[in-house]
Amino acid sequence: MNSLRMTAVPASLRTVSPFFAHAIPCLILSVVATVLFWWNPFGKPAQWATFHVLMLSDNTGEAQLTPGGDNTDIHSGETFSQPVVGGGRLNHIQFRIPTGRLYGFLFKGLDRPGTVEIQKSWITNASGEVAAIISPASMQSSIKDVRPGSVAGSVRYQVKPGDVLSGLSFKLKSPLDLTLEPPPPMWQIAVVFLATLSAGILLSSYLVRRRDAIGRALGRIRNWCEARPRRALLLAAIFSVAVSAFPVICGGKSYV
Repeated sequence: MNSLRMTAVPASLRTVSPFFAHAIPCLILSVVATVLFWWNPFGKPAQWATFHVLMLSDNTGEAQLTPGGDNTDIHSGETFSQPVVGGGRLNHIQFRIPTGRLYGFLFKGLDRPGTVEIQKSWITNASGEVAAIISPASMQSSIKDVRPGSVAGSVRYQVKPGDVLSGLSFKLKSPLDLTLEPPPPMWQIAVVFLATLSAGILLSSYLVRRRDAIGRALGRIRNWCEARPRRALLLAAIFSVAVSAFPVICGGKSYV
């Protein structure tokens, strides 16, 4: 009967490849950096959104938009005006409105008598991406004799002298949060991931070659801290406060 013999695994088979020793931690770091870049938790919040309107008018004047929001975001009652070119020319009117939670709005196509046709309306966020498309035909009108326009979904009406204080109103089924920041494009996310991974591997390889020098530098820092404990605690306190206050001071956000 042959006896079983234990064979030791060669040391060369137990060692981890230097590339994987650097790549795996850097891969984890790259994933974390990419998630933070995509989330952007401390980025500056958007300040403005844009309300777009395509319309026709036979008279020159001004279009007015009164967004409706809560008292902490979009200020209800504030009216924004934009010029309107008459003569039946197509106007692309853009109202720059503050971001916040939008509950509805009142749109006045013309501030004086004339015939107006509202063809299309939509809202874009700070990056220009469409946040909502609003059909003019779905707006409630306080103007009489509103009829379909020349294109699908459009409305056409005549503003009379007694109607200058009226307009088309719209109430959203659920509030539209215009402060939401859109994620960055995929190519930027890919660049951040690959750049972080490459830089991490190169830096890790460099630090390994400088291991002895780094050890001596850390030893000198430790000796300095032991010799001057009060200064070391002060520097540590300043650093910790700066890190914890960075989102508020530099990003304008707080998650506490």
